[in-house]
Amino acid sequence: MNPGFAPFSLAFLLRISFLGLVGYSCPAMHAQKAFTSVQQVRIDSLRTLLKSPAPDSLRTRWMLSLAVDMNEIHPDSAMYLAQSAFSEALHMHNKPLEADACRILGMVYIKKSQYNNAIGQTENALLLYRDLADFANQEQCYNNLGITYYRMSNYTEAAKFFTKALTIAEIRGDRPSMARMYNNVAGIRMVQGKFGEAINQYRGAMRMYEADKSRKNLATVYNNLGKAYEKANYPDSSIRYYLLALDIRREMNDQEGLASCYAVISTLFESRDDYGRAMDNAQRALEIYQTRGDKSRCAEMLYQVGKIQLLQKEYGTAQVNLDKCLALARELHIVGLEGRVYLQYSQLYKAQGDKKQAKAFEDKYELIAKQITEQVKD
Repeated sequence: MNPGFAPFSLAFLLRISFLGLVGYSCPAMHAQKAFTSVQQVRIDSLRTLLKSPAPDSLRTRWMLSLAVDMNEIHPDSAMYLAQSAFSEALHMHNKPLEADACRILGMVYIKKSQYNNAIGQTENALLLYRDLADFANQEQCYNNLGITYYRMSNYTEAAKFFTKALTIAEIRGDRPSMARMYNNVAGIRMVQGKFGEAINQYRGAMRMYEADKSRKNLATVYNNLGKAYEKANYPDSSIRYYLLALDIRREMNDQEGLASCYAVISTLFESRDDYGRAMDNAQRALEIYQTRGDKSRCAEMLYQVGKIQLLQKEYGTAQVNLDKCLALARELHIVGLEGRVYLQYSQLYKAQGDKKQAKAFEDKYELIAKQITEQVKD
């Protein structure tokens, strides 16, 4: 036996074998869902560790780590593990593990959309962490409460808890956590339509990422700032930040991110009647999506290209690209996009003086719009 490691107690063995944790054969673990390779390696490693002799406290810690990984895909299995770990923590009178188990149970309840239970478990964890003067985990609890209230569409409470988490992160000087909280509060302000406040929060996140030279995160926050300035009706600032995001995406060879930036920049230039640059960016995005074989995004960009060509009075090429878009929309059953194409057809025929065809396509568009509205009501 290795020094410092004792076989787990008989009582521990009996409890976890009753729960199905010896060998980890709990039912939901065999569901047909795939983990990423990194997750699978970590899960396999934890399973191996749990079969080895170790103190009960360490094994309980491994159970909680496994619960966190399982929660991403199998929340029922994560619940099983976290509840077992909580029972062990109580049995050992181990307050830090008890607090961690409550926090992780709260995370599982968030995943399962059982928000009142999530709040209860997270508040229990928060009380324990306060007694332990564990500020890092208090911050995590406030963040999780913010996420829970956000999911419940209670944005005022969500912002309150994210702000509390931010305060602790600032005291601790934890820049990554500060950036995360700035982003969370900004996201709420965007939903509330408070775009000026969102911009201030995103700029706070930007300062953290610039200090840490985190290029990937900077690209994301530049993109978010572009969106916030767009919503606040500051197109020049919006384009500036989207272009900053574009530069980093290009530097990182992030093709998906590049295409997304090109697509958004295209719509911004279109709104400013700068159809040349709008078309250039739309075609760049379309080329990337075609290379990646992303049919749904190709359909969207074909729509954008056709729409710009219609605005430029290039009716023949507009019709060709809108036809291609319609074919993909039907193939992929994207009903909303199909309706938007009909509306562009209506504009196209109206511009060419064919009022009968224009009216026919306008009626098709209105029929689809009505169907979608009725589905939303149901």
